[in-house]
Amino acid sequence: LVAEINAFQDATERPVPTPPVPNPKAEIAITNDTAPAPLEPPRLDNTSPYPFNSLIFVRNIHPETNKTTLRKLFGRVFESSTEVNSDGIDYVDYNKGMDSCHLRLATPEHARILVNHFLSNQTIHSNGLDETGKPSDGTSPPVLMELVPGKREQLYWEKVPEKVRRQAVQKALASVQGTSSLSMDNGKGNEDGCEGEGDARKRKRRRR
Repeated sequence: LVAEINAFQDATERPVPTPPVPNPKAEIAITNDTAPAPLEPPRLDNTSPYPFNSLIFVRNIHPETNKTTLRKLFGRVFESSTEVNSDGIDYVDYNKGMDSCHLRLATPEHARILVNHFLSNQTIHSNGLDETGKPSDGTSPPVLMELVPGKREQLYWEKVPEKVRRQAVQKALASVQGTSSLSMDNGKGNEDGCEGEGDARKRKRRRR
């Protein structure tokens, strides 16, 4: 009996093993190793459903303006650019009486330049026929722009007729090629024998 009591006491006094404490650094390392790689932006080609990363939403424009005025207001940003061609505004999606609109740009690079310009240069749209804008004086809200990303961009283009989407993709591809040529020529455009769209049309007419 004494032996059984001693054995029971030895068993109850035996230290309970402590579970191992997880190493936070090891967990972080595992998490970083297994994290998915960031998605690359979609590549534009003839099968693309719409031109990617080229849609801008604009706020604080004058409600009495029109598409022609807005095209001139925003298009002037590209007139002196050596990075892209001057024909950067593909379409102004504006409804009369609104203080906002969407802009479809020729390429993602045009969109980036335009957003950065109005971010760095606070501008107010003073009246409906204001084609140049005025520096912000703090009394009126400046024109605000944002690039429409991902799902929002997709939802916008789903409302556009398929024929218009195809035409927009073709224009974007042509503009991307034109922008690449412009960069290679250091802003010389078509001076080195690159045939522009207008030149091609003239030659077709002469052949006829």
